[in-house]
Amino acid sequence: MVLDFEAIISLLEEGGQIATSMQHNLEVKRKSDGSFVTNADIKVSDFITENLSKITPTIPVISEEDHSIHFVGKKFWLLDPIDGTKHYVKGKDNYAINLALVDKHVPIIGFVYHPATKTLFFNNEDKVKKIVNGKESIIQPVEGKLKILMPDNQKNSAKIYERPDLFAQVPPSSNANRLAMVINGDIDVYYVSKMLMEWDTAAAHSILQQIGGDIMDKQGNTLVYGKPLFGNSDLIVCSKRAMDNKEMILRFA
Repeated sequence: MVLDFEAIISLLEEGGQIATSMQHNLEVKRKSDGSFVTNADIKVSDFITENLSKITPTIPVISEEDHSIHFVGKKFWLLDPIDGTKHYVKGKDNYAINLALVDKHVPIIGFVYHPATKTLFFNNEDKVKKIVNGKESIIQPVEGKLKILMPDNQKNSAKIYERPDLFAQVPPSSNANRLAMVINGDIDVYYVSKMLMEWDTAAAHSILQQIGGDIMDKQGNTLVYGKPLFGNSDLIVCSKRAMDNKEMILRFA
């Protein structure tokens, strides 16, 4: 199957316009798990799902805001219409639209779009691309020592004192922003201690795998997608440089 990348990217950009236009006129509720959901999440989800179904009518779309499809076939889309809703509600710009095509439990194509900065990361069969304001940009990997970001609740972990030179300090930010930092080469490792859902990670995972990175559990197993409850916890997001030092990265987990 040949995907119409141009149509899908246009769809994400339009979804981003909806998100930015609604950010300061929100209706905010809490889900049963305590997380936020807004009228913008729902509107962006409905818009992308409806139009993506026209582009790829044979592939079901599973969205964070509508994952009522209990049977997941060999191939499906995973959508997070606004990844970083908590930050989005506060008026911040570090949120993203995540879209991934999953085939046989593996994310094979991913799009991570940051509406506020009009920055898009995506991969196709050939390479990973970064587009900023419609122009292709270069991804610059970290140079020098590995840069590792621990979860906020582990910043005082004794593990850090083994190699304090490796650990990065970054301002509080969303999961969407931190995944983008690994893709963009700003950091090499992002340890995640909280629960993340498959739609949070699938798009970034596909992109990272194409450039030699990975997202794995603390035992070093690569994540798979399409599980019954779509959940994952205690993850390690890695650049290629980190995967080249996998044994050490797992020791810090």
